[in-house]
Amino acid sequence: MSTALPNLQQLSICGGHKYSDGQDAIEATAAITADDTIHGIGMLSKFTKLRVLEIGDANYLTGSLGDLSPLKNTLEKVCIQKCRNISGNFMELADFPRLKELDLHNTAVTGDIQDICVDDFPVLERLSLPKNVRGGRGYEFQHVNEVPTFMHTIYVLLQRTPTLFTEFELSRAFDWRLSEDSPDWYADDELAKLIPILPLAPFQLRFIQSGSRRGWRWCNSKRNDSCEINWFGPEPSSDEIEEFLRRNVVGRVSLHRRVSLLLPSSGSHFAMQSTASAPESSNNMHLDNDETPEVLGTDEVAIIFGFLSPYDIMRARVCKTWRDAAKKTVVPPSDEYVEIHDPRSYNAVRVMSTALPNLEQLMISKLGSGHVYSDGDDPEEWDIDHINHITHDIDIISRFRKLRILDFFQAPLTGRYPVLFNFPLLQELSISYCQNLKFDLDMLRGFPLLEVLNVGDNQHLTGNISSLSPLKNTLKKLHIWTCLSVRGDFMDLADFSRLKNLFLYDTHVTGDIRDIKANDFPALESFYLPNTVHGGVNYEFRDVAEVPSFMHALHLLSQRTPALFSKDFLSEASGWKLSKDSPDWYEEIESVFPKPPFHLQFVRAGSRRGWSWCDFRRVNLCEINWLDPEPCCESSDYGTYIKELQDVERCVGFYRGYYQPPTEAEYRRLIED
Repeated sequence: MSTALPNLQQLSICGGHKYSDGQDAIEATAAITADDTIHGIGMLSKFTKLRVLEIGDANYLTGSLGDLSPLKNTLEKVCIQKCRNISGNFMELADFPRLKELDLHNTAVTGDIQDICVDDFPVLERLSLPKNVRGGRGYEFQHVNEVPTFMHTIYVLLQRTPTLFTEFELSRAFDWRLSEDSPDWYADDELAKLIPILPLAPFQLRFIQSGSRRGWRWCNSKRNDSCEINWFGPEPSSDEIEEFLRRNVVGRVSLHRRVSLLLPSSGSHFAMQSTASAPESSNNMHLDNDETPEVLGTDEVAIIFGFLSPYDIMRARVCKTWRDAAKKTVVPPSDEYVEIHDPRSYNAVRVMSTALPNLEQLMISKLGSGHVYSDGDDPEEWDIDHINHITHDIDIISRFRKLRILDFFQAPLTGRYPVLFNFPLLQELSISYCQNLKFDLDMLRGFPLLEVLNVGDNQHLTGNISSLSPLKNTLKKLHIWTCLSVRGDFMDLADFSRLKNLFLYDTHVTGDIRDIKANDFPALESFYLPNTVHGGVNYEFRDVAEVPSFMHALHLLSQRTPALFSKDFLSEASGWKLSKDSPDWYEEIESVFPKPPFHLQFVRAGSRRGWSWCDFRRVNLCEINWLDPEPCCESSDYGTYIKELQDVERCVGFYRGYYQPPTEAEYRRLIED
């Protein structure tokens, strides 16, 4: 082949696949399988114009990298993978003046990255070395004390050629670790293997980048517990950072976009999320070519940080000025909120409580197996499984004095925590499925600006809803559900001038919908009341005779605020029915249909509304009790009214002539007939 294709520039050798030879001698690519005749890499030296050499999965191939020396003035790419019989020292290619990419993964090649000098590999852009090379992928160090000088060598190489290693390789530090044969190595504690929360031995390495600053540290195999960071070089000064911004940002670019230039790339642990451009205002600094930029102070940087997510701000604190700015930054609510959901995120929030105290949104949920929050006052007794759990101090969140949104979801809290109810700027509070958290509605006085309250499935919530009166000028949305110890009359909220949404499902709140007057609940748009309220969802009437006046009162209410009642509410009359304790109720006859009409439903024909008694299937109706007069025959709605009225009348058959449930005797006579 070397005589047939003397001008070959690209050669690919891959075991297990065979391709036809290229026809163009200049651009040709030859593929040779295990059945072909090339067995020594030295034979490739006859391709005197070879630029690209790719060999993969060819263990039959033998030879040393030194055999490629005749090609040193032509080779630009050498990729030899899974060829365990290819040996030699990778430094034998150090004087190849055109070599840009070198990949020797899974070969028998040896060497030491620290041997690379300034003049070696003059144009190399990409390097991947096998485990046998000191510093290759998966290399195992024999001693802990050899690592610092080695890491410094890698740092110098990166400064010379930043693209030499991929971001993935750098993030995992090439899977470097301490050898099990090292005198510094010891086995993981057996208990740590069984209990995930206990840290494993930190015998793996990891690169760290914070802004433009790099470092490295030891970590465990899961990379979730690490030693202190060993930084390369000193911490950059604020002047250096600002100069970086000036050199790299030109034109009309908002300040918060400039900060992102110093943050790690999207491949880092906390990916930078795109944010909307800042409004054109005095807070935006624009640099035209003829302008001299001003020095950024703490207040200016704090304005920039206000456009970033909390995690981006934490990563951007690369100097004292920026750390001071973070403490001043008001971090508004966003979709990328901070949440405590395991011990690691708890530790992050603990740091944020002093580094980023003006956080405005926080969610607190589960801590994970084996972790709980420290007990509050009057705690419930944990079961035996909780005795040895690790406790965490919930009081750290009291440092966030500017919280506006606070959400507790399945948080392992027990007892009373007054510190959780003292955030003067809070606007939204949600506490759900916190079964052992004890608090009273009266404690919400600590939130004078509260607009949204959502509390659900909390068996230890107590109090009367009248305790919410201090919030009558701020509260817009009130949801309390499955809290059976909450009591009071819902009419105590009638003068809440901004209340739009009221939901009190499965509570012991009482009252009567008929008590709502024209000026009550001036802003209310929807409500859901429990069956303990006269007219609440699934309410049971005690007497048939009380229903007509109730329906009339409800009709007047719906005319005042049409949006107050949902479509389902009107169609099914909110599940209303006659109580079994009513003197008008009687047992149904088994296996006989239709059943007694002890349920209620609203009826509509055109613009005319009414109601009727019906069976539980809502298909057999009594006569319609109309609430509106019949529309004029000349009205535009009359045709629709007549059509829909006919549909309604078809359901009035068995109980025709009855405007209320028949007596038991009348019902039995109807059945017999």
